[in-house]
Amino acid sequence: MKKKALKLGILLFSFLFILACSSDDDMSGNEQGNINNPDEAIDNFVWAGMNLWYLYKPDVPDLQDNKVNDTNEYRRFLSSYDSPEDLFQALRSQKTLQGQLEDQFSFIVDDYIALEQEFNGISESNGMGFLLGRISGTDDLFGYVTYILPGTDAEAKGVTRGDIFTTINGIQLTVSNRRELLFGTDSYEIGFNTVENNVLIPAKTLTLNKLEYTENPIFISKTIEYKGKTVGYLLYNGFTFGFNKQLNDAFAAFKNDNIDDLILDLRYNGGGSVYTATALASMITGDKTGQVFTKNVYNPDITSIISNQSNADSFFNTRFLDNVIIDFDNNTEEPIEEPISSLGLKKLYVLGTGSTASASEIIINGLSSFIDVIHIGSPTRGKFQASRTL
Repeated sequence: MKKKALKLGILLFSFLFILACSSDDDMSGNEQGNINNPDEAIDNFVWAGMNLWYLYKPDVPDLQDNKVNDTNEYRRFLSSYDSPEDLFQALRSQKTLQGQLEDQFSFIVDDYIALEQEFNGISESNGMGFLLGRISGTDDLFGYVTYILPGTDAEAKGVTRGDIFTTINGIQLTVSNRRELLFGTDSYEIGFNTVENNVLIPAKTLTLNKLEYTENPIFISKTIEYKGKTVGYLLYNGFTFGFNKQLNDAFAAFKNDNIDDLILDLRYNGGGSVYTATALASMITGDKTGQVFTKNVYNPDITSIISNQSNADSFFNTRFLDNVIIDFDNNTEEPIEEPISSLGLKKLYVLGTGSTASASEIIINGLSSFIDVIHIGSPTRGKFQASRTL
């Protein structure tokens, strides 16, 4: 299944690239000289990709197909934005759902290599996993350490789970500056605090450095004997496709230990590969092969292309239909295909919080139709959208 998806990605990229180039070919001669837009080819690529794939296309007037009917007007539209990033943000739906933007998760990056590495668990990291909270009555934030990755700078310098911090490079973390301070540089000085009488008191500072790191999403996998039962516990921090074998190995160990119950800790898991989520669901159950685990819904244009029987030989149908209805499976697919070590469980305990999102929520929702899923914790993120990477 993954191979098919990769082939589609290559074909899709080629298709969009051809579309962008063909549009540029039409923008020639005196017409092209009248509009000064150095980013025009990139802008056109962004618009074409959104026009084809964006789930909320019907809600965005500027994404409708007739936008390109008048070439000059279309080019002037593209040139009215200062950057491709600004164009992308303008093309996102502003429709709300329960008081919030329905599309909270679409994003654009300028470094696809770093993005692909992140999908494979490779990133620049100082090893400090953390969550943020707001200081009551203010826009100031505090951070608290949730876990430390082994072999990282944070581990070497003694940062531990539960540590609290409030400043980066001497600057108080706030709602508006958190991204720049925490993710804008490869090295920063972090100010840790103690708590005295419910007041945060500065305690120490440490400089933490980020290095390239490959994170195994299986942070803890162990068996616990409790009140006459054998319980498996898995702290799983990301649905990273390249670690499917390690995940399967963990379940093989659970199976060998003959566990009675499984606690799946997804408190820090923001999601990842749907294929890995399907594999994990199959490892938990094991007797649902061929039954529907999840269904993907697309915008009307893609839905029409996929469902149109007259286009049965198109690359959308032949290489993408498997991605519409995703069934439980009995093997781990690529990159290493092997039989799934399934437990045949009828009940699952999931630890989840507001940081539990996307593929983590697929596990909860997809399995709840087949087995008893008990969610312990606070409401999860509510990210029901997947993504298509262009």
